[in-house]
Amino acid sequence: MVAWRCGESTAEGAKQQWRENRQTFQANFAQIRDLHQQGRITSKQADDWEQIARMDDDAFEALLDERYPPGRQTQPAFWNDEAFNNPAQPVVGVCWYEARAYCTWLSAQTGQAFRLPTEAEWEAAARGRDGRRYAYGDEFDAKLCNTFESHIRRNTPSGVFPGGETPERLIDMTGNTWDWTGSKYQPYPYDTADGREDPAGDARRVVRGGSWDLDQSLARAACRSYCTPGYRNYGLGFRLACASPI
Repeated sequence: MVAWRCGESTAEGAKQQWRENRQTFQANFAQIRDLHQQGRITSKQADDWEQIARMDDDAFEALLDERYPPGRQTQPAFWNDEAFNNPAQPVVGVCWYEARAYCTWLSAQTGQAFRLPTEAEWEAAARGRDGRRYAYGDEFDAKLCNTFESHIRRNTPSGVFPGGETPERLIDMTGNTWDWTGSKYQPYPYDTADGREDPAGDARRVVRGGSWDLDQSLARAACRSYCTPGYRNYGLGFRLACASPI
């Protein structure tokens, strides 16, 4: 965290995430084209993933150096991109360190205790007491959320899917953007005493909710994925938890 604030190794988190992605593409190369035929990724995604899988190590590292130059980061990665910077859209291109820094800033400004939710809190909010499969119910409906099946191909302004909210009125917890949580990516069962909520270190952190560029299977309320904490992506944002005063 301190190194990130000083502008040190700010590109390494994104690079490491893409190295892991590349390993996944290589291990599942035969399935990439199947995903396209099933309508779960676009033809461009399939082409890009296959190209990355075929690259030799030197060419791939050169691509990462081009995409992720070093240096101090002063704004979200897509702050000047018209596809993602509408004031009504959720902010994307923010790494875990930056999301936590915003929580600290907002807490100081408001006097309230803001933080990233734990992944257990996130899932409880999305599923509710009845254990819903998606935030709005048990059956997937592309008219109620922004996932690959919606064919919008960018994140959407918050709250534009009437009926897609939870019964408790939380919006966009199915699709649109992945949400950072405070939790380290560790095996279940969930145990608050096992160190997974320790903010120290560079461990991979859990993301929840799915994204506009990925299919419904990853938007299930119980689905958990992860990213390296320095990773920034056009489908990756965050939401806040606020502790109520006692």
